[in-house]
Amino acid sequence: MRLLIDRMAVVSMHGGLVLLAACNQSETITDHMQEHFSQVEATRAAVIGGDLDAAREAARWLSRHEATEGIPEGWGQHVVQMQLAAQRVVDANEIASAAAATAEMGAICGGCHQGMDEGAQFTVVAPPPEEAGVVAHMLRHQWAAQRLWEGLVGPSEEAWSRGVAALAEAPLQPTESPEEVEELAGRVHELGAAAGEATGFIDRAKVYGDLLTTCAQCHRLMDAGPGTRSRVPGTSGG
Repeated sequence: MRLLIDRMAVVSMHGGLVLLAACNQSETITDHMQEHFSQVEATRAAVIGGDLDAAREAARWLSRHEATEGIPEGWGQHVVQMQLAAQRVVDANEIASAAAATAEMGAICGGCHQGMDEGAQFTVVAPPPEEAGVVAHMLRHQWAAQRLWEGLVGPSEEAWSRGVAALAEAPLQPTESPEEVEELAGRVHELGAAAGEATGFIDRAKVYGDLLTTCAQCHRLMDAGPGTRSRVPGTSGG
């Protein structure tokens, strides 16, 4: 099964996996999984934008949503784990805590997919060009962050590796941007190196949660809105 890597493609992946795992189940199961993942994505987008209230609101739905009757055997544990992680977002008092729990939700999605032996093959678009300047640099950060997210959720070793490779480029040079931005950009590159060493869902979720926190800090510092991120080729934020 091949799919694009934007948000709707990943949502479609959930629907496809549901049909593969339980083709005789009611259509409501497919609807359930699509809506479930859309709320995970809404939570992640809010965290990236530094909007803790919006993240809590999206996660609140996940924390309360019950499993659809007739779900395949073994899915129940993942639903419970998702509810608990979502509740941690709801209870978060800072972006860092919400980011960690959001990354955990991504890992739960990946664990569910892996448990069904249905990994996803991603068609990855080319990254933004390696041009000078802070804007071009941040666009590549966003592209890389999206690949890491797909690697976690898929799970996909290829997507994760592409994200790591994109963050291995040279950091911003002094005077190209405000000192605070340079420090945060440097932190992103450090996390890219950590991502290259991370194996398993727990370690990768930890790295990705730290990356979400750093992205949120930088976006708030630069006052970068969702519209800016949505224009990055091959991304839905990050």
